[in-house]
Amino acid sequence: MWWEYADICVFQHNTRPIAGVSTADGNGNLIRKFGKSAAAKPKCVTTDASRKLASILNTILEGLAEKDEEFAAKNDGIRRFWVKLNMNDFNNMIKKRLDACQGKQIRTYDFKKMYTNLTHKEIRRNVRAVVVEYKEWKTEEESGVPSVEYIMEHLDFILDNIYVENGNRQYKQEIGIPMGTNAAPPIANLTLYTTEAEYIDKLLEKGDHTTAKQLCLTGRFIDDLVTVGLQGEFASDIYKDLELAETTEVKDKRVIYLGTQIDYDRMKNTIKLSVYDKSANWQFPVVKFPTGQGNTPSTLTSGLITGELAR
Repeated sequence: MWWEYADICVFQHNTRPIAGVSTADGNGNLIRKFGKSAAAKPKCVTTDASRKLASILNTILEGLAEKDEEFAAKNDGIRRFWVKLNMNDFNNMIKKRLDACQGKQIRTYDFKKMYTNLTHKEIRRNVRAVVVEYKEWKTEEESGVPSVEYIMEHLDFILDNIYVENGNRQYKQEIGIPMGTNAAPPIANLTLYTTEAEYIDKLLEKGDHTTAKQLCLTGRFIDDLVTVGLQGEFASDIYKDLELAETTEVKDKRVIYLGTQIDYDRMKNTIKLSVYDKSANWQFPVVKFPTGQGNTPSTLTSGLITGELAR
């Protein structure tokens, strides 16, 4: 077993101490020891483990995107992997399927409180399933990720040690995951991926290729969903307890999604993609490049310059 041992950390929850496990390895390896502590505040840090897990899960996501290309080529364009890892993934989906998109309504949706509504049981079950799927597709040498149990122990550690401090009390989060931890986006993506992929598998098992193919122009960036030619009712069959709210804003035949402006004309069957700058529509001037003498943190300033250059 690869566990090492260090001091336990104790959490105060309504004056009742709850034992947790602490990390003390900058490489993300978990460290555990059973002992005693009189500490009233949490000393447990999940950052290193979360960074390690995020790197592993992102590798799996990239591999699943490749696997889905093979699947779609063999199944008349039907897709099991709807995750869009960035704006370019979404743009490429539209560009590759322009003929299929033309003349159809593009709609966008947002999951309501997705991060806080994913149960830990569902997260554990779905992430394990997708790691197993990935490892069955890739050989041990090709996979580039550690064992299933190694990954799950990191996930368990993070889920078991989510605490929120309010005043002099700490509360354990029993449902959902915090948005700020490094591994939260890939955890959410893989949890929903399993749900989506299993739904497509069931459709194919029933011989319902028509519905499965209708969903091939569906994309999801964490909790932002986009569909082409479908109404939102389909989502209730897939996501069950997660609630979707339509966010489509059709103005002058335009739809905005992930910073992309989609101009489409259903009469002329044309679609145009461009960068959407929401600040251009604000009714006040925007200072995009603050001076060096200002109080803007230098890290934000450099990120702003990088972002503008990328645009």
